Amino acid sequence: MKKLITGSEMKIIDEYTISTLKIPSLVLMERAAMSVCKYIDDDNGRYLAVCGLGNNGADAMAVARILNAKGIRVDVLLCEENVDKGSEGFKYQLQQVKLFDVNIYNKVEFEKYDYIIDGIFGIGLTRDVTGKYKEVIDSINLSNCKVIAVDCPSGMDCNTGKILGTAIKADITVTFGAMKKGLLLYPGAEKSGRIYVEDIGFPNKAFEDMLEVNNYMTDEQDVYLLPKRCAYSNKGSYGKAVIIAGSKNMCGAAIMAAKACIAMGVGLVKVITCEENRVIIQSQVPEAILSTYTDDISHVELEINWGDVVLIGPGLSTGGIAAELVEMAINSDKKLVLDADAINILSENKGLLDNLKGKQAVITPHLGEMSRLIKANIEDICNSITECCQEFALAHKIICVLKDARTVISNGENYVVNSTGNNGMAKGGSGDVLAGMIAGILVNKKDVYESAILGVYLHGLAGDKAATKKGKYSMSPIDIIDNIGEVINQVED
Repeated sequence: MKKLITGSEMKIIDEYTISTLKIPSLVLMERAAMSVCKYIDDDNGRYLAVCGLGNNGADAMAVARILNAKGIRVDVLLCEENVDKGSEGFKYQLQQVKLFDVNIYNKVEFEKYDYIIDGIFGIGLTRDVTGKYKEVIDSINLSNCKVIAVDCPSGMDCNTGKILGTAIKADITVTFGAMKKGLLLYPGAEKSGRIYVEDIGFPNKAFEDMLEVNNYMTDEQDVYLLPKRCAYSNKGSYGKAVIIAGSKNMCGAAIMAAKACIAMGVGLVKVITCEENRVIIQSQVPEAILSTYTDDISHVELEINWGDVVLIGPGLSTGGIAAELVEMAINSDKKLVLDADAINILSENKGLLDNLKGKQAVITPHLGEMSRLIKANIEDICNSITECCQEFALAHKIICVLKDARTVISNGENYVVNSTGNNGMAKGGSGDVLAGMIAGILVNKKDVYESAILGVYLHGLAGDKAATKKGKYSMSPIDIIDNIGEVINQVED
């Protein structure tokens, strides 16, 4: 995992680095400009650096100066004529570009350029963009120029990803020190394009001294959290999962959850479902052991005790004996994954939710289910998705996986934002696959939090592979399962 910080936290780290650790601001600025230059490779392109009055504008001017010195022409557009209002860094870099005979304008036709270097606002913007700045940003977005954003697309709140009236739509964002939360969360992620995080010299000591809470994003190294398999082993070596899922005319969720669980390497999987699903589940998931019930569920307690982990909820329904099954699972001493209808049952039964407190459990609500759980509207949850996930996990002392385009995982102390996945996964059944994957990992991994993080990451990664092969329109949840093996092959290697 990699550090994920807000724009406000980055400003604190920046100030501490300069004031306390005595690394000059101009040194950091030069390194930032050099790192942006790495992503400018069209020597024949026509470039324009669009600069506000702060240090973000100073960074963009430094880029212009460096490239001009190399023979790549970059013009500078100043968004304000009164440069006396500029920061000290801005004034210094303006003096420098003048020394290098860079063309400086107060008005241009954007259509004359191929590339825009966006240095209008930095990571500290918190107010809506209006007036001349709004006109400039809207004009850039209407042009055909490729945009390279310096640290953050101008107009985005780097703390939340909220768009402050209007924002630059970047093709590339080069950000400094660490990934910013606003770049990763939606709607900001739609404006950020491809993101590159560059180390420009902020010491680890600055992060350690100034950040009280460490939050993270998933990355490619997380796949190595998956437990390795041993050459000398058998099915008993890889544990047992119980999946209580499906109801009359709703067997697909049970099938997908079971297939996903098996794909994560579990030794034995037992599906507990209603009698009506017997034939289809036996034919679709022959690897699984099957146990069915009608009106009598007295035997289910013994079946639960057979397993190491219990997943309950996919396609279960909320009527009839479903609530009794959820209560039975929660009252067991097994590690739990609660999904779909199990969550809906909890939202109507506070006593069951209270009984879940402090257990080794993962709960996987989507926004609608979370809305019902905490009695809040979806818009409010979206506007503070990381805080909502963390507060719920803390209050109930369980692991919360709050599903959205950027899924958040929290143990109550901190949170992780997932970086994988795509809109082709926005189809019924994808959540059942995720629940099965998390349960499958949890069978063979002691750390419940890491199991949830890894399950979400691999789920999105398999979805990205499926999208590459099938396309986002045509891919299905089964395609996610079919690509699980490919994304975890590096662990086996």
